[in-house]
Amino acid sequence: MKKAFYGGTFDPPHTGHIRLGRAVLENGYAEELMYVPAWHPPHKRNGEIAPYDDRLAMLKLAICGERGFSVSEIERERGGISFTMETLRLLSKRFPEDEIVLLIGSDSLLQLHQWHRARELAREFGILCYPRPGEKVTLERLLASGWTPEEAETLRNSVMENLPEFDISSTAIRELLKRGDDPGDQLNRNVWNYIKTRRLYES
Repeated sequence: MKKAFYGGTFDPPHTGHIRLGRAVLENGYAEELMYVPAWHPPHKRNGEIAPYDDRLAMLKLAICGERGFSVSEIERERGGISFTMETLRLLSKRFPEDEIVLLIGSDSLLQLHQWHRARELAREFGILCYPRPGEKVTLERLLASGWTPEEAETLRNSVMENLPEFDISSTAIRELLKRGDDPGDQLNRNVWNYIKTRRLYES
């Protein structure tokens, strides 16, 4: 089975995350969409994100009833800083019969050269890249980031051109919630109720 690893803080998980997952499965890019909330993201400081248990609970509510979706707690089990390369290798050992591929946005793909052990990651694991507004992946931009021509070509070919852009941001949603505004259809209603009950993202 081909499993797409979709990591992130999911703070909070929104309908764009779900619609993207559906599009990946419906277009046959993977057979399972595995959402993996980060335990300790390397780019975030303590206190900047909601507690792991809350982000995990919201994700489970967000994917409830969705066919082909799962949520993995592997980064909690592994502990430490959530370096994608190490988590992917651990998943590969756990699911030796499956193909694990990394699902990231075009903005992240253009920054991939800055990731922990980026070359090993790109060499060992397939990548599925979804489009993000204003972030066009070109060979020129990849080459300028230090990838070899062969690496750049492989990364450029990872872009799923036929997928729609989902211009929804967790950051923007948090700002809405801090102001006490209703996020509308950007949040699953069960997730929205959980946020209100737990009083998350209040100013």
